[in-house]
Amino acid sequence: MIFTGMSRSSLTKRVIVSTLLIGILLLNATLSSEAVAENTAKDKIIQSDKDTPLIITSKNLVADTKKKTAIFTGSVKAVKGETTFYADKMVVYYTSDDKKVDRIDATGNIKLVKEDSVITAENAIYTAKDESVVFTGNPEARDSKNLVKGTKMTYFLKEEYSIVENSSVFIKDKEK
Repeated sequence: MIFTGMSRSSLTKRVIVSTLLIGILLLNATLSSEAVAENTAKDKIIQSDKDTPLIITSKNLVADTKKKTAIFTGSVKAVKGETTFYADKMVVYYTSDDKKVDRIDATGNIKLVKEDSVITAENAIYTAKDESVVFTGNPEARDSKNLVKGTKMTYFLKEEYSIVENSSVFIKDKEK
C-alpha cells in the first residue's frame, strides 16, 4: 500500500484503525455474536437452547475465514450455560452461510463438566446437526456414585441419552 500526502501521525492512525477493522471483521466472520455474549441462565447445556451463547477462551486463536475455522490452543475452555468443556486444542468449523458452529473437534485432556458429572477422554467431536458429542481415547463418565468406561461414548445432548461401546459400569452401593 502506498499512502502519499499524509503526515506520519495521520498514517499511523489510519494503520491502527485499519488493523482494528480487520480484527473485528475476522472475529465477526469466525465467531457469531452468540459466542461472545454472557449468559447466567440455569439448567441449560451445550445443546438445547439455541439462545445460550458459547463462550470459548484459550491462550491462542487462529481464525481462517477462507476455511471457516477457528483453532483454539492452550488451556481451551468452552462454556455454554451450566456446561464447561476443557481441551488442549479445539477446532471450530462454521457454516458458510450463517456462520454458526457446525462441528467442533477437540483433542488432548478432554473434560466435560456439568454439575457433579464429569466425562474425560483424549478426543471429542461435537456435531451440531444431531447435537451429539463422540468421546474416544479411554473415555470415562463419572458422577458422585457411578463410573462408566468404554472405548467410545456418544452422548446425544438434546435427547439426553448415551451409547457406550465396550462398556464397564461401576456402581457404588447405596447407603443404608
